[in-house]
Amino acid sequence: MWRDLGAEVNYTQNVTDVDDPLLERAAQTGQEWEELAEDQIELFRSDMQDLRVIPPEHYIGAVESIAMVVELIESMLPSGLVYQIDDAEHPDWYFNTVAAPGSVRSAGLTRPP
Repeated sequence: MWRDLGAEVNYTQNVTDVDDPLLERAAQTGQEWEELAEDQIELFRSDMQDLRVIPPEHYIGAVESIAMVVELIESMLPSGLVYQIDDAEHPDWYFNTVAAPGSVRSAGLTRPP
């Protein structure tokens, strides 16, 4: 939509290159998980191309992004732009859209009453 409106868009897509099912499959087949992940990512990319989905300019794997994500979350903590759900087993971080000026507006959403 933004491209149709003439906006310049730098589209980067995250690629989940490791998860429990992938690790389990790699262990079952004896294949290195990194190799299996790359095969699956290539399969995904070719499927998207066959479906004529506009590709992103950049694909970034989850594993290679961990350090950047940690750094970004730590830099956002003092401003209140991120918050954590209190779950000791699976702590998750969320972006606080209410604290982010303009984020709700640019998404075309309205604030609840």
